[in-house]
Amino acid sequence: MRPSLPKPRAAGKGVGAAAYARDLPLSADRGKLCRPALVILDDGPDLGLCRAIRETRPVRRSPMKALSTAYLHTVDPIALRPTQMTVGMKEVQRKRHDWREDSQSKEVNFLGHHLLPCVLGPKKRYHLIDNHHLALALHLEGVTAVLVNVVADLSGMEKDEFFTHLDNRNWLHPYDAEGLRHPHRDLPKTVSGMADDPYRSLSGALRRAGGYAKVETPFTEFLWADYMRRRIDPETVAKDDAKALQKALALAKSTTSQFLPGWAGVSES
Repeated sequence: MRPSLPKPRAAGKGVGAAAYARDLPLSADRGKLCRPALVILDDGPDLGLCRAIRETRPVRRSPMKALSTAYLHTVDPIALRPTQMTVGMKEVQRKRHDWREDSQSKEVNFLGHHLLPCVLGPKKRYHLIDNHHLALALHLEGVTAVLVNVVADLSGMEKDEFFTHLDNRNWLHPYDAEGLRHPHRDLPKTVSGMADDPYRSLSGALRRAGGYAKVETPFTEFLWADYMRRRIDPETVAKDDAKALQKALALAKSTTSQFLPGWAGVSES
């Protein structure tokens, strides 16, 4: 029988999400979700740490410090270090709208079901490896505490070694709004420092319109964004959302995009 959980005390904005940890989708790796069998709420003053014992097989050993137990921490989103340089600001605005719609009646539940996966890096800093749009949206909405799931502890590595490891694990995307790769030192220090890539917004709109399928491949949306960056002119993307999406849908159905993850067109072979 699953033990009952203690009812948490009232906490600051966002922190109370720990109360719903029984239903949280914990991540053992990027994009891999599972449900915890038991959650023990920390008895600290801010309920900032939850320890979850997951109902899954142990994660395959790697050079990182193994985390057989998934740890949930409460962190201010502005303290999270991005592992990418850009976001689609229209996508951020859409997530802000979703937050406003949901937070009026179920703020705690919303945060509890939207964990931010992080890697613990040098100086014990939290490096965000997914959900950058959501983290920025919550920061802009004034949320000061979100739940993060630490999927790997790499705090013992040197800085260059750390970013090399992130790159090898597909946890790093240091490309700017022109699709050009930068050294890791050019990554923004906070989520508010990420630049706008309009093609990333178009890529999100294309997926929601059925242009391609949602798959587990890391940075799928950025791959589609870069594909469209080379084929749809910037003025159309900036000034005419409907026309840009129409062009993107036509491209998504063509065989020229069949090498991209989630392609949903019809092969000629």
